[in-house]
Amino acid sequence: METTQSIVVTTAGTYTVTVTDANGCTASTSATVVMNPRPALQAIINATTVKDNNDGLDDTGSFTVCNEVDNITFGTFTDLNLAAGNLKVYQTIVHNNTTAPFCNNCSGGLGVFTGSGTVSLGNPALPGTLVMSFRAWIDTNNDGVVDANECAGDWVVYTITVNPVPDAGTISGAGPVCAGSTVALSSTGASGGMWSSSDELVATVDGDGLVSGVAVGTATITYTVTANNCSSSTSASVTVNALPVVTCPANISVCVNATAFALTGETPSGGTYSGTGVSAGMFDPAVAGVGTHTITYSYTDGNMCTSTCTFSITVSTLPVV
Repeated sequence: METTQSIVVTTAGTYTVTVTDANGCTASTSATVVMNPRPALQAIINATTVKDNNDGLDDTGSFTVCNEVDNITFGTFTDLNLAAGNLKVYQTIVHNNTTAPFCNNCSGGLGVFTGSGTVSLGNPALPGTLVMSFRAWIDTNNDGVVDANECAGDWVVYTITVNPVPDAGTISGAGPVCAGSTVALSSTGASGGMWSSSDELVATVDGDGLVSGVAVGTATITYTVTANNCSSSTSASVTVNALPVVTCPANISVCVNATAFALTGETPSGGTYSGTGVSAGMFDPAVAGVGTHTITYSYTDGNMCTSTCTFSITVSTLPVV
């Protein structure tokens, strides 16, 4: 029993107040108090769940995203206590080097907080943070503001870190390469990235961007840079061309006193001969001297791919008469 003019009740029930005047006369009246539960908001953003435990303290969560499109996804917002009345959620936002298409100091029903959005960095070279706070309450007078006498839960607070996406740049040096040959690629982006090939049966690439042609075809070479779990990539196509098929003349023997002669019989024509005694496509036995000499035929096709073959010319001494 309370003997004061006012009381604070924490339990639902019927309460009676009795007044006695100076003459000893009394009068009584009763009131029924219904205790509605405080809302207890459970929010899910980017698969991170934060629950209001109604202890009078902020309930917090955090996660990190990259400076990319649609990096924020709202999950389901629910009231765990199923509070009765005009339930709404109030939202506030604090920016630090970020921009976002979310309203500040605004409210709506639970179903308003859905879909995806983009939190962008003001200065894309520096990280930033976005603090999003939510509070569920019964908006008794439907004014969209949490008033002092309205039943409200604790704040659910998300701290979102936004990291820059490193610059992969563009690839230079990409061009056709012959099977069995190499071409060096480089990127204008950040150093320390990883090189990869879409088809290592066509072309491989090492950690320095050196591409080796393996077989005829086209492979996509990609350079990927990663920092703070954020990645970006740039790509270029490399075509591997076949080596030309080259056939040399048959091996021959000549006497040392034979006159110089043109080297012929190769396919395809248009290449270059080289070796001892060879000059401008001519072989001179006297210059080469007695013995067996290896002659090389080299041919470069329209793709600047080169193949070679070899054959021998034996220069014999004259008989003694």
